[in-house]
Amino acid sequence: MSNLPPPASWYATGFDDSGWAPGIVIYPDIGTGGAIWPELAPPAADEQALGRRHFFLPPRAVSSATLTVAVNDQFLAAYLNGTLVHGAGPTGVATVTIPIDITLLVVGGQNVLAFWLTNQVGTGPGDAFLVWSLTIN
Repeated sequence: MSNLPPPASWYATGFDDSGWAPGIVIYPDIGTGGAIWPELAPPAADEQALGRRHFFLPPRAVSSATLTVAVNDQFLAAYLNGTLVHGAGPTGVATVTIPIDITLLVVGGQNVLAFWLTNQVGTGPGDAFLVWSLTIN
């Protein structure tokens, strides 16, 4: 994860994120994997978070694939393999759970999920986080 402003093509599959620190689980009781943010400290006003998750799928037919995200406070965009799958625009969306059909975008082999969040309201604990899950059949 990074809390830098978005660099060019940060969501593309070939972007080098090796220098980014891993996300920190800040609320382990939210969802099955906990909520993540770039740092343990409460988010500052207008702080941004960029995240990328690489995952590998064996070659096989995919009948359905759903990305479900729960975010607070502003969810700006999600990309899969460089393609925008959800974009809320510059004002974002506060505290929502969104299922996104990504069936046609997942591939056998390497996949990259990228997300962009910002904290626009409040600076205390719980004011910004991301929880996501991926279901593939």
